Amino acid sequence: MQPDRRRAPVVRAARLSIPPARTHVATLDAMTPDREAILIALERVIDPELKRPVTDLEMVRDVVVAADGAVEVTIALTVAGCPLRASFQDQVDRHVGAVPGVTGVTLRSM
Repeated sequence: MQPDRRRAPVVRAARLSIPPARTHVATLDAMTPDREAILIALERVIDPELKRPVTDLEMVRDVVVAADGAVEVTIALTVAGCPLRASFQDQVDRHVGAVPGVTGVTLRSM
């Protein structure tokens, strides 16, 4: 008996359409900060006289988050011209500024 000399069928690969590589990659720096994360960060801002979080004392009046990551926080101080405003400014800068996506922090007082 002679070996079978038929050729195996040729399989041709189909041409695949590969989409072009993405030119835009999202990064943490490009994301808008989450308002809820900012409110949680404000829980760590402590009134230096009352030794309680400004959120517990209902001193936070407004939080505005811009599309570019700039955050504006409005806090009602216990006394007009409060001499401890610098302490609030430092704490808000430190805690809110640490939230991913925040590019700048402005503290407004009432």
